Amino acid sequence: MRHGHATSKYTLTGTYEWFTGGFFVVCRFQSSYSTGTTREAAAVFGYNQAEQAYTWYRYYSTGATDSAKGWVHGNTWVWILPESQISGKATRRQMTSTEESPTSWTYKWERSVEGEPWQTTEQGKCTKVK
Repeated sequence: MRHGHATSKYTLTGTYEWFTGGFFVVCRFQSSYSTGTTREAAAVFGYNQAEQAYTWYRYYSTGATDSAKGWVHGNTWVWILPESQISGKATRRQMTSTEESPTSWTYKWERSVEGEPWQTTEQGKCTKVK
């Protein structure tokens, strides 16, 4: 059996705006993939002072949603998503992003299925154009 490594590229275009009061950022973005598909999403980012954690809530044009809690340490963000069921199996996901410069950062998505060791499911580098 042969295992391959697929590489895909996508472009993310978004607008970010502070919500009145200055506690939350409202985002709208569109992803265009090298396969020709697109996906739109909206997100709200904020800070939960009681939990001392950042939060995100995302809503996709596909009907999917997700949320996460995040913490920042220096130039690295760690986002932990709630446990979910994927194909009937308890799955945990997390994303780590590291700022490399004011206009670029790297990221890595990982998951653990049924308590197994974490596996990288996606990683890449992002560059701010404007």
